[in-house]
Amino acid sequence: MNRSLRAAVLVCLAIGCGWVFTATAQCFPDSSASWCSDDLNNSDFIRIQMLMRSDPDTVILGRTYKRIEEYNREAWAENSVFIQRYYVRSTPDGKGYVMLLDSMQEYLAADVSAAVGDTVHDVLAVWSSGPLPSFDLRNVVVDSIITLENNGVTVDRQFVHAVGVDPLVPYIGHYTFWQAGIGNSTGPLMQLGITLGNTEPICLRVEDTYVYNGNFLLPGLPGIPCECSLLPVGIESRTNAQPTIGPNPSTGLFNFTTSQRVLEAIIFDPQGRRILRTKEQYIDLTGCAPGLYTAVVTTTHGSQTVRLVVLRE
Repeated sequence: MNRSLRAAVLVCLAIGCGWVFTATAQCFPDSSASWCSDDLNNSDFIRIQMLMRSDPDTVILGRTYKRIEEYNREAWAENSVFIQRYYVRSTPDGKGYVMLLDSMQEYLAADVSAAVGDTVHDVLAVWSSGPLPSFDLRNVVVDSIITLENNGVTVDRQFVHAVGVDPLVPYIGHYTFWQAGIGNSTGPLMQLGITLGNTEPICLRVEDTYVYNGNFLLPGLPGIPCECSLLPVGIESRTNAQPTIGPNPSTGLFNFTTSQRVLEAIIFDPQGRRILRTKEQYIDLTGCAPGLYTAVVTTTHGSQTVRLVVLRE
């Protein structure tokens, strides 16, 4: 049995699906994408953004790459700081590679065609992000593969661990994964710091499709908007002012107070289910249970994600 067929069989056995045959998926995206994670290994909280923009491709040593830029923002800072660039490419067999310009060497970064139980050798990983990344070559084992579907978005996710740095507690295993179409859970490279509880992926998106939301129940559902801009934090805030909704918290009635005209608002409940779509200049959740809701508000200047807190008197 070849690898692709074996992977299809294992996925179907795991989730009870019917027989579905598809071509090998692509590792990294080839359009605008963003990976957002939190670095907790500091006295100050740091938000890490990995951004792939719709820039022209870059040719290095005869191979074509997409560029990913890393930005960091400390909790007290208004704007992000540019850190470094990575260059990635995908191959038809499901592998993703990263080029490090300092050494002019290409390394394997992920393999979304690997099956459960496979060991993928010599994968380039990094212990933490930042201006002085500590790289490490590791063998990576695929522990399980699941297919997740939510709000019309379907993803195939491989939970993996690097040999020698197994997750210390079970839930951390949900943060370390490869996923077709987005690559690693934290950007171009696997973050070994996840296993120490230092890094936590928060939100992954490809253009306007959200493929991972770490704010809801593990293992992180797709199809739920979350805070992960396609521009560095600070640039978007100046070019695309976020609509104000108030009062927030409230007992269920939220009014827009913005100079921009609201075209549409889509509301998701605490479990990530889409419950309301409205074009009114207010959001009425008076009939909903108390909790934290997510609103994706589209105005004449674009879309923004806003958290809504419903309380009961």
